[in-house]
Amino acid sequence: MNWLALDTALGVKIILSVDGKIYTFTDEEYKMASAVLLPKIDELLSKANVKLSDIDVFATTVGPGSFTGIRIAVNTARAFAYALNKPILGIDCLTVGAYSSDLDCSSVLYGWGDNYYIATFDKNHNMISEAKAIKEDELASLSGVIVADKATQEVLSNALVYDGTQAFIKAVEDKLGKGETGSYEDVKPFYVMPSQAERDLINKK
Repeated sequence: MNWLALDTALGVKIILSVDGKIYTFTDEEYKMASAVLLPKIDELLSKANVKLSDIDVFATTVGPGSFTGIRIAVNTARAFAYALNKPILGIDCLTVGAYSSDLDCSSVLYGWGDNYYIATFDKNHNMISEAKAIKEDELASLSGVIVADKATQEVLSNALVYDGTQAFIKAVEDKLGKGETGSYEDVKPFYVMPSQAERDLINKK
């Protein structure tokens, strides 16, 4: 099976798997996600000597993360799946983080300001608490195994920083193995907090 996975929620990650061989591109800065995504996809396809039509399944993270960033990967993967009539897999970013551990854990990601996204998972990577946003001063109350991105670990020293690319690969392969795919209509952005525009509107009331 050939699959292509995209993530622009908190960084730019492109993972291409062709006959079991993995090709990746990662840009942690992600400021120019819309500019680099399609050219880098083309580069990886060229390296693997395949065409987009050779991809059997498309995958994408759906959030939480940058409001604009989330939509870039989601819309691109949906467009590919729709145009080529291929199945698609959507995975939330907190679940991706949980795949870096084989234990019950809390997965934490930096949001914006002093806000962080969090959800808890069992050892089989099933979410057992609803994803939510918490403030930085609430991080200290977390216990047990904590997996997090680099930005979170800077303020939560007991958190284990995970390799986002490897966790994404593991998550995609596991969920594809379980047949957890759908149509392009099934994959939608996952937001934990309201957008800045929505927050501004609320504050004006």
